[in-house]
Amino acid sequence: MGWTRRQFLRYGASVVVGTSVARGLRLLPTLGRALDAVGPSEGRAYTTQAWVEGACLGCLSACRFQFRQTDGRVVGIRPDPDRPCPWAYVLPQMFHHPDRVTAVHARVGPQGEATWRPTPTQDFIQALTRLLRERPHRTAWVFPKHTSSMTYALWRALAHALGCPVFQAACPLVEPPEDALVRATQWPAWRWHLDRAPAILSLGADWLQAWEDFQMAQRAFRRLRPMPGALVHVGPRLSLTAMHAHRWVPCEPGTEPLIGLLIGRLLRRRGRVPPEDLSGEEAEAFHRAIEAVPLDEAVRALRVHPAVVDAVVECLGDQGALTLAPRGRLGDQWIVLWLNVLLDQVGPGRPLEPDVLIELPLPGAVEERPADELPERVGRDVDVLIFFDTNPLFESPAPRRWQKALETAETVVAFSTFWTETARRADWVVPLPLPGEARDVQVRWDGQTLQPLEVRPIRPAPFPLPDALLRDCLDALSPSAETFPWDSVDRAVADLRVRRPPDPMAYRWPSDWQWTPPTYRGEGLVLLWDLPAGLPNPWAWPHPYLYSLYGPHVRKPWQIWVEVHPETARALHLDEGDEAEVSNGSARIRARVHVAPTTPPDAVTLPLGVGHRVGAFAVPGEGSVGDLIEPTPDESGVLHWAFQRVRIRPMGPGGGRVVG
Repeated sequence: MGWTRRQFLRYGASVVVGTSVARGLRLLPTLGRALDAVGPSEGRAYTTQAWVEGACLGCLSACRFQFRQTDGRVVGIRPDPDRPCPWAYVLPQMFHHPDRVTAVHARVGPQGEATWRPTPTQDFIQALTRLLRERPHRTAWVFPKHTSSMTYALWRALAHALGCPVFQAACPLVEPPEDALVRATQWPAWRWHLDRAPAILSLGADWLQAWEDFQMAQRAFRRLRPMPGALVHVGPRLSLTAMHAHRWVPCEPGTEPLIGLLIGRLLRRRGRVPPEDLSGEEAEAFHRAIEAVPLDEAVRALRVHPAVVDAVVECLGDQGALTLAPRGRLGDQWIVLWLNVLLDQVGPGRPLEPDVLIELPLPGAVEERPADELPERVGRDVDVLIFFDTNPLFESPAPRRWQKALETAETVVAFSTFWTETARRADWVVPLPLPGEARDVQVRWDGQTLQPLEVRPIRPAPFPLPDALLRDCLDALSPSAETFPWDSVDRAVADLRVRRPPDPMAYRWPSDWQWTPPTYRGEGLVLLWDLPAGLPNPWAWPHPYLYSLYGPHVRKPWQIWVEVHPETARALHLDEGDEAEVSNGSARIRARVHVAPTTPPDAVTLPLGVGHRVGAFAVPGEGSVGDLIEPTPDESGVLHWAFQRVRIRPMGPGGGRVVG
């Protein structure tokens, strides 16, 4: 019997509806059990919902916010409406992250294998105090360069009091260029007030995405954006800062300081009078060295139109500007300092201001050195490594150096919030609390007095807190009152001292300065960086919320991508979304291709912050961007991430073509 078209459609629709209803009836018991599992138990309702005041010590802003608690469980957050920050929204996920370290663990197998056992805290205290008592001078501590926590500061002070070598873990890509400033003034503490700047000239600094004070950068942008010509960015790539600047000056990679030098020389020729800080014999010798740079030839090689530079000089000469740059070579930093002094941006009350030093009175404190110097000392004059909230196996260039150092060290201790790459290679792993899990204090200077900001816990941490561990260590070590008199954060806060900068500030300019073009390691395309706006700290451990924001302008969350110019992509037969291999000859990583004209044809761009090989949200086989970096030492003592070349080829049958 033949069916009409209408009869066939009616029969098909009835079959689909009947099947869906039947499946729904079969799933009802399963759905009920699932709801019972995530919902309140029988006879109990969510009656204890509350908003609890808290604060974040993740950066210098120390933003206040409110935690939403339901039956004692943190399920949400309400940030400060005047200081929106993506870091605040991720805190509830951090509390329940599958990679949290929730107990003291000791290794029971070879290094690199996941063979651990929870250990009584007292066993760790005995092992740590034995090391500190027997060989303190061969026990190196690695701390973050900046911290807002007084509990962390007490552990740091204990390392100094015992005579241990102390090192600072730094990231030149997200730090301001202060090495030349410190050498010129002999003063170590400076504040970059972007919200005071009349304009901002960026020489390669992607400050809208990566600045040490994320909130200050956003406030400065909101204030300067309506002012025509106030935002100028110099750089080879159309980064997020370049996209939002009033003027973007594209240039060859590594020549940003040279364009800054050209801007400064044109300002002087147009009558910009140098202040007193640029007077004297040393300053005159420095000016002669600057004038000796052959800029006429350099400008032609830079491929920058003179009219573009003239327009920048015309704007900055009238209003002045704060000059920003990454923490690059020391020779480049002198140009940045010279421009800021020439434009009258340095001094008390100005955008670049000497800060007070808040210190604990420690007799005989050792000088802290950059952590990049430590791997070569392991096995020679260092046997024990203690990492405090640092992860050099991911945060440092050429992490193979650190892997070798951890294998050489007799004992490795990692104080860590998560099971990071460094924690998984340690012999002892000690948990650290998150904001809201422990009482802490941050101290601020309001210009007259010290203002302690107390951060109270909103939920108990499931492990012994650092302040309790510190007291146990002090009980076992029994240092004298003269060596270490503090057994609590409150006593330490009461003894803090403020050291003010000298007034007036004297400058010492290098008489033997000369600018040399950078030397690139390897062969192939220049390697550039992207510092995603979704991560105020590019070294943050992977969190779902932050990774969903990662790379908003390229829309590539949850993966590592390589940004390639369309001409380069055509030459390599690469298409959007292809899998490619990026290598420096000795190391290689895997990434997805993103074809975009924002990267120059002779370069590729890779993002920081992704590529973790371990953890619940790791992507197997991708690799870290730091693997591709060959260390480049500098007078500043910091290894640079810049000045690297890489090769790229598509992955698949035949291996594709390689750019050399």
